Amino acid sequence: ALTVDDRRDFAVYVRPPWPILVVQGEGSNPYLITERIAPLEFREAKRSRFECRVVDEKEFTETELEGFSAIAFLDPRPFSNGDCQRVQRYVERGGGVLMMLGRNVGQASQFNTSAIMELMPAPLKRIWVDKSGLAVAPRDYHHPTVRVMRDYAATLPWDSMPVFRHWVVGELQ
Repeated sequence: ALTVDDRRDFAVYVRPPWPILVVQGEGSNPYLITERIAPLEFREAKRSRFECRVVDEKEFTETELEGFSAIAFLDPRPFSNGDCQRVQRYVERGGGVLMMLGRNVGQASQFNTSAIMELMPAPLKRIWVDKSGLAVAPRDYHHPTVRVMRDYAATLPWDSMPVFRHWVVGELQ
């Protein structure tokens, strides 16, 4: 072998954390989601893959969506048609949306507008209640939405966020 070709080159692409917009509904606690996806220890060590910006739902209409990789809505009230259209355009341009619905939705009939159905995969039907709480955790960490947590799976406190109520949805559209 010739020593002249005993060389290897490589490049590493390092990108900044993915920017996530967290829209806080009245009475919701954004800490529960922001600490799950961007823990303080990771942020301090500059190892976090996500950077969260929290805004109150009253500020959402004035918030520029360009530049965010995803939007997480925490217990939002029913959306205005204008906000639905903004979010729909954002999704059409490749943005991701997480809806965590709760008591602020009110009645399913108030939430199931034709505009919101452009964003939702199915209409809301009713609320399911379990007074003892249900701990929800992934069985494995192969899906892209939880893959980033695979190395920390044993230390994630999934049982500290029990689910007491969830929405039952209709047929997928």
